[in-house]
Amino acid sequence: GTSASEVSSEGPLAFTVCYPELSIPAADSAIRGWVDEMLADARELEEEADADTLIELTAQYDAYLVDGRYAGILETGFLGSNLFAHPSDLIFTINVDTQTGSILTAQDIFGESQESAVLSLLYEKLAALQDNPAEGLELDQSWLSYLLIMPEGIAIILPRSEFLASVWGTQSILLPYETLQAHGLLA
Repeated sequence: GTSASEVSSEGPLAFTVCYPELSIPAADSAIRGWVDEMLADARELEEEADADTLIELTAQYDAYLVDGRYAGILETGFLGSNLFAHPSDLIFTINVDTQTGSILTAQDIFGESQESAVLSLLYEKLAALQDNPAEGLELDQSWLSYLLIMPEGIAIILPRSEFLASVWGTQSILLPYETLQAHGLLA
């Protein structure tokens, strides 16, 4: 694929959004939809802005190709403004089978009926962190919303404040392929 970007520094809104174009229609449509949504959110803030308001939207991506077939795309960035106490983290992941052009879901990656076992592994990884950020939390399939296929395993991205307390920031928990295979959790 190629790299594309949207850039502007006019008015109170400044943005730089970089994203991949994979030449895979379903993936390109999903990625472009996320980019358009982020730009729309920033422009909505801009419409409400006064002369002293500053707004910044920044996003970049990482792309991984695994086994010459599976692509994992991670978009990260932030939307900040002097109207906010803290910037908002922006996270988007998409995984694609480049041979079929299919977008891969958690069920495609882990197999049907495996989500509870994957969530157990995720909880174990979180519990191993100092002060266990997941203590007392019940993990459900929404915790698998941000999966990323990487060369060394499947990363589960937990955006700031969406799953854990904001003090933990955005967490990326890697489930190595060896661990997943040992538990029979890869489709």
